[in-house]
Amino acid sequence: MEIPPWREHVVTLREYSDVERIESPNFPNTYYDSYNATYRIRNLRKGSTMQLIPMVFNLGPRCDDSLTVTDVTNNITFPVYCGSSPPMELEIPDTEEVLVMFKTDLFDNAVGFSIEASLVACARSVFACDDFVGCYQPSEACDGVVHCADGSDEKAAYCAPDCGVPHFSLARDASIPGNSRIIGGKLGKSIKKSRAKNTCKRVKSNE
Repeated sequence: MEIPPWREHVVTLREYSDVERIESPNFPNTYYDSYNATYRIRNLRKGSTMQLIPMVFNLGPRCDDSLTVTDVTNNITFPVYCGSSPPMELEIPDTEEVLVMFKTDLFDNAVGFSIEASLVACARSVFACDDFVGCYQPSEACDGVVHCADGSDEKAAYCAPDCGVPHFSLARDASIPGNSRIIGGKLGKSIKKSRAKNTCKRVKSNE
């Protein structure tokens, strides 16, 4: 079978609603041996974070075939992806262009990959301002300094909620430092409503 020459595949993301996919050559059939393919993903929405989610990923049992992702804008190359275990989704903030390179050897092949590319306002490790224009670190929330243009990082509803109400209603990964910050509940320092006074007081988390 004659193997078709590869032409660089370019996709462009403009809005948060845009979703594109890059797929290995000949997908969903097995990819070609001794083949190189490149994909260029462009982000036209300034200040957003590019998100790459592997929907299908199988490059065989070894690391002879591999996928390399480079943030062209910030000159960062991420660890090589290979093997048959799907990698974690990748978030790349403040990038205008990402280059994905797929390289195979002479032996063995597999079904390859299908990766979904989209944009989000902020990475999972940070909070989004209410207007989705900016982002800020969890440690910057309610610190007395306005980090969002709309002032939402110092919003009273977030900084002084009722007892037992989470600092943010957003579900966050507690393994990320700062994301378990709670006013109320029993994470870290908690707040307990006093029966004697209609106020909240700090108590140890084991109470």
